[in-house]
Amino acid sequence: MMLTKFENFDNPDKEPEEITKIIDDIFMQYEQFPNSDDTKFGLLCLESYWDLNLANDLSMKPFLNSLDGMMDKSISVFHRRIESTASLHLYTKFGEGVLFDNPFISENIQVIYLGLHGQPGKLLTSIDDISSAELITAFKDYDKCSNKLIYFGACNVFEGQTGQNFARKFLQETGVHSALGYSNKVCWVDGLIIDMLFLARFFNDPNPFANLQNLYESVINDYRPAQNSGFSLFMNSANNSKKVVKTTAINKAKKV
Repeated sequence: MMLTKFENFDNPDKEPEEITKIIDDIFMQYEQFPNSDDTKFGLLCLESYWDLNLANDLSMKPFLNSLDGMMDKSISVFHRRIESTASLHLYTKFGEGVLFDNPFISENIQVIYLGLHGQPGKLLTSIDDISSAELITAFKDYDKCSNKLIYFGACNVFEGQTGQNFARKFLQETGVHSALGYSNKVCWVDGLIIDMLFLARFFNDPNPFANLQNLYESVINDYRPAQNSGFSLFMNSANNSKKVVKTTAINKAKKV
C-alpha cells in the first residue's frame, strides 16, 4: 500500500493537493500516539543522507527507535529524510508543516533532532546548504506551541563567534525553548553516545524542561568526549523570551 502511494509521486497528472494528501496519509500511517489520557512523548528526527555512497545507509533511526524500550514512559519516534531547505520547512514550519497536521502529535513531540553535517551557523545536506536564516524561518513562532528542544546533531554548528551568534539569534527570533548541539567536530560513535545519554535522561526525567541544565551537565560530567566536542546548551530565559542564556558545565566537569 505504501509503495503504491510513493509511486504516485511519479505521476505528472497528480495535483499538488493530492501530493500533500499522500504525504499526510503516509505520516499518519506511523501515528503511534493514542487519543487518550495515556499520553506518549515523542521525538521527530529529520536526517540527511550522510554521503552519496549507495552502499552506506548510516542512520540514527535504529538507535533512536531503541529509546522506547529504555524508558520508564512510552516514547514515540518519527524519522524522515530531508535533503533541502524546502523539505525541512515541509515538516517544521509552524502551522503549515506536516508536524502540525495532528495537534496531538505536535503538542507531545518534545525534541526535534536534526541529523546532518554542519558548519558554523548552518547545516549541510548531501545536496544543499541550509543557512542560518532558513533555519530560523523553519522554526519561527515556536513560542506559540508546546516546549520544544531543537537538537542539532551536527558538527561545528555552534563553533566560534558565528556559531554562538547563530544560537542566540535562533532562540531570540524563533521563541524555541532551547537548542542543543556541538561547537567542535565529533566522531560518529562519540556523538551517538552523547546523544543517547542525553536523550535517555531527558525522556526519563518527569520534568525535563525544568531540569534541562542539570541533564546537560550530567552528560558533560559523565562522558569526557562531550567536553571535547563542545557540547553546548542554549536556553531562552523563563522570564524573558528575548534573553538567551548559554549554559556550559565544561569548567566543572570531572575526568572519566
